[in-house]
Amino acid sequence: MLQKEFGGDIPDSVEGLVRLPGVGPKMAHLAMNIAWDQVSGIGVDTHVHRISNRLGWLKKPTKNPEETRKALEEWLPRELWSEINWLLVGFGQQVCLPVSPLCSVCLNQHSCPSAHRISPTKRPKAGSPRSPSQTSSLTTKTEPEQESAVKHESTKTETLQTPVSPSAQRRKLKSKVNH
Repeated sequence: MLQKEFGGDIPDSVEGLVRLPGVGPKMAHLAMNIAWDQVSGIGVDTHVHRISNRLGWLKKPTKNPEETRKALEEWLPRELWSEINWLLVGFGQQVCLPVSPLCSVCLNQHSCPSAHRISPTKRPKAGSPRSPSQTSSLTTKTEPEQESAVKHESTKTETLQTPVSPSAQRRKLKSKVNH
């Protein structure tokens, strides 16, 4: 199909991309952004669809990702369209799960209209990658000079990296090059 209809190249439009077998609107919009650096629409998958509905971001609940895409594009500023998928997918995989979301550890739990309705006390299992890191309760004797080093180490906090979309990475790189 690529040889016959597109001269051996990949289509550079949403319309052309969705004609390819296995490519739907979500993938077409993501490909336009990543491959062609064009924001043609929001790439809405099951996570973006679920979270947008749970957070009440839509005028009325939507039944599928394509309805959600159209509803989000009505109000979300275009400059955020390429970021929303990257931000919500990881959140939907780790916290706002389809079944038994982890509302009790969610930073949005106090503003989310769906919080605690679905999973009032659900927490990640101890030791799972989703659980908060536990500090050891073991104490050991240390020399006075080691003690200050141990205290300094225990006050360090590890910052979590926020997922960054390819377009945000490009903008950051361009601004470094231009300065």
